[in-house]
Amino acid sequence: MEIDLRKQMLLMVRALYFTLEERWALLTRNYNISTAQQHVLYILFTNETALTVTQISKMGCWHISTVTRLLKPLIQERYIVVCPDPFSSKTKCVEITEGGKALVQAILTDLVNAADFPYDLSDVSEEQMKEFLRLGLHILQKQKGEGFVNWVHQAEVIVNS
Repeated sequence: MEIDLRKQMLLMVRALYFTLEERWALLTRNYNISTAQQHVLYILFTNETALTVTQISKMGCWHISTVTRLLKPLIQERYIVVCPDPFSSKTKCVEITEGGKALVQAILTDLVNAADFPYDLSDVSEEQMKEFLRLGLHILQKQKGEGFVNWVHQAEVIVNS
């Protein structure tokens, strides 16, 4: 692939990510937790079982030390609990609490009700969106593997609006 195309793709992905972060933070500023902490809660919310710090790290695309730092305020606010892993004495499991689930539901409701979140896509056709998502999943497959892609593609939440 031509270097100019790769450079444009890099700049496009970074710009999309940073504008999304800005908009997400603006929409959720009243919840008093960072977008990264919200993402930790979302990861836990979309899984039916407790996860290890390593699993959260892989799903959130963070270093383990970053996840550990993100968890501390969530524990203090009682949005999550950390308990010993029943299968390994060296590992801890993280589970979302009912309060954490309620917070995720409130945030998701706000995001869903914002007509132009994550972006104003009124002039994007369904076919264009499907192609964008197909390409994104293809890139993720090569970078993160099938398990990650399955989680991204299949993570479902029911938003109480």
